[in-house]
Amino acid sequence: MARNSTEHDFYGGLERVFRHNAADVDQSIPGGPEWHRDLLRQMGIALSQVRPLVLSANTVKGLDEYLCFRHVVRNVYAFKFDVERIERLIRQLRPLFNQERIELLAFADFLEQV
Repeated sequence: MARNSTEHDFYGGLERVFRHNAADVDQSIPGGPEWHRDLLRQMGIALSQVRPLVLSANTVKGLDEYLCFRHVVRNVYAFKFDVERIERLIRQLRPLFNQERIELLAFADFLEQV
């Protein structure tokens, strides 16, 4: 179960970064029942006169899988987990994290220039 928690925590930590960005830079945090997914999509959109995109389309797509996994962890009993899906998420975690890190550092560079 510790590995499941890692993938869950991975997305949760990133989502906190996205919420801070949405509040402080975008001045707009999504609401409603789909706010988690809307926040992720917001990070994949450049806002004219405000900021460039934070995440590439590929990164948004990859992170969406972790968002869905977090939903399963929070709302479904462990005996319903898809082991193959979890193994795939574990394999994809490091490469996705590395890409996410590059994109967030590039965005941090943008913020320092503003």
